[in-house]
Order: sequence, then structure tokens, then C-alpha cells
Amino acid sequence: MNRAWNIYRRGSYSKNFGECLSRAWWVEKETIIYNAKQAAIEAEKERLAKWHASDEYKALQAQPRKVDASLIASMERTYSAWAYSGD
Repeated sequence: MNRAWNIYRRGSYSKNFGECLSRAWWVEKETIIYNAKQAAIEAEKERLAKWHASDEYKALQAQPRKVDASLIASMERTYSAWAYSGD
């Protein structure tokens, strides 16, 4: 209600108090949605921080990476077409 009165007093949104009340209600609902999204983002950041600190993650990072042979063959065909073959 305070937000609606502030909007009405400023006169920046509308001269009709009903529209100001609707606008204030919309802002409150959007604020709740925004705060929920921010809380979810923070929870995901905490989850990832715990995962990166875990021994399981560190063990996975220590393992050598597997490279797909078809990807390498594809890259070789692409780059060999660009390579300088001489005169």
C-alpha cells in the first residue's frame, strides 16, 4: 500500500490510484519472483563450490582426459585443406 501511495503522490505512473495500486502489486510479485531466482542461483553456487572442494571432483580432475578420435580426424581434414602445400 505504501508503494502505491508513493507512486500516486509522484504522479509519474498515473493519476488514477487504482492503476497505481495495480502497479505496486505487480512490482511486489515481480520482487518475490526475482528474490526466488536469486536464492536459487546462490544455492547452485554453493552446491558447485562444495562439489569443487570434494575429493571426488579432485580425483576426476587428476585423471587424463579422453579424446574422441573422430573429432581429431575431422580437425585434421579441415586444417589440411588450409595448409600450404607449396608451389
